Order: sequence, then C-alpha cells, then structure tokens
Amino acid sequence: MSVGLVIKVPEGLVLAAESRVTVTVADKQTGKPRGQAAYDNTTKLFSFKRPHDFIGVVTYGQAFIGKRTAYGYFTEFNERLSEHLSKERMSVYDFAKELSDFFKAKWQAEPPSPPPEGMIQEPMSFLIGGYNEEELNGRVYLVVIPDNPEPVEQSRDNFGITYGGDIGIIYRLINGYDGNLQKIIEQNLTVEQKEELQLPFPYDALPLQDAVDLAILLIRATVNVQKLAIMPRTCGGPIDVCTITSADGLRYVQRKEITGEKRES
Repeated sequence: MSVGLVIKVPEGLVLAAESRVTVTVADKQTGKPRGQAAYDNTTKLFSFKRPHDFIGVVTYGQAFIGKRTAYGYFTEFNERLSEHLSKERMSVYDFAKELSDFFKAKWQAEPPSPPPEGMIQEPMSFLIGGYNEEELNGRVYLVVIPDNPEPVEQSRDNFGITYGGDIGIIYRLINGYDGNLQKIIEQNLTVEQKEELQLPFPYDALPLQDAVDLAILLIRATVNVQKLAIMPRTCGGPIDVCTITSADGLRYVQRKEITGEKRES
C-alpha cells in the first residue's frame, strides 16, 4: 500500500514518502495469496527539470501498471514534458492534469494484474504539490487513477496536511482515534468533541523545517509501529523528503539528515 503526504505551511510545501513496495503472488490454481516480497528502494517522490522544478509528486497505493512501477513511467513522462509539452512553466493544476491524462492512458492500455483472491485492487494515487508563478502559497492536488482522474485541490483556502495510503497509524496520531470508528464518532460526537481528540498542529504558523520534522515523524512512526504490531508491513525503507518554496523551487532533504544515509540527488 505505502504511505505518502504533503504538508502545506506558509513558508512552503513538504513532500514525503517511504520507499517500500510489496509484491503478493497468487497461487495459480486457487487464486489465493501464496507469498509476499517487500523491496525497500523504490522511488515514490519525484522531481522535474526546469521549468517544472517548482513542482513535486508523491505516489502511493497501487505500485504497478502492467509490469512497471510508477518510477518506470516517470522516466517516460519526463521525456514527454521535454519533447511534447509547453517549454514554459505550467500551473500546478495543468501539470497535475497532464500527469493524470498520462497515467490514465497507461492504466487503460495495460491495467494491473488482478489481485489475489480476497484482496482489493488499489488505485494508483498521486499528490502533486507546487507553486504557480507570482503566488505566495503553494497548491496541492490529488489524482486517483483510474477512479478519480480529475485533479482535486487540497487545503485550498488554508494550511494543513494531506496524506494517503496505509494511513492507519497517522490517522490515529493526528485525529486521536482509529479511522474505523469514523461512523460511530460521526453519530455520537459533535464537531467540537472530535476536534478535542485531535493533535493541534498549528499549520498556519509552522516553520518549514518543523513541517519537515513532522513529515518524517509521521512516516517513521508508521514504519516502526508496523515492525512491532501484528499487522501488514506495507511501509518501510528509507524516507524521501523534499521542500518546495516560491523562491527556491524543489530541494531534497538529504537522506543523511534523516537516517544517517546519504541520498543521491
């Protein structure tokens, strides 16, 4: 499943993702899961060359279209940006729409293999974050292939966090309860009571570096809890993080600052 997130604060955007991809093999006769492998060096955080260096993308959910991960397709998408699309800087929405159209076409041409019996076919989701020219605040869009390909803006009129994938641990930390209790809570608690359960992160006052620390904390907590609890270990490997600001564009946070391991930019 994996997990990815974007934090929007006044100083900029923080994009982060862990790097595990899991492959489940089905028994050819029964169709039931036979075994699973995990690989911890998958790229799920993507950057782009000028003039698109003010935009970054995080992916989570379905790892494969056909026999390639999203990373394999991003090489082709980068070539498409360079050769066929506008040489001028695109708006974040237009970029998200181009990305959505590209991956929607790939999904239709070669859809993922059906999951083993009893498992759900996850969509491939993307969080696209970046800055439009001459705008002070960043933009964040969500694209879900194939279910909801139209880019939907997140935190449009405020600052905040958008996360997706295997978010059970993050949901508990931020909201103060398990996501499976949502229906019960909606029936029995007021908005004010639900807010009292939440961790009060002041996104509108959070400095960019503290937003980086928060992103790392949430993903690392997910990975560490999965190591100890009786639950699927869908998240793992090194954590990739970048910041995007209106002045400097996209910059990676060196992996050595996160885990002591240097990230090759």
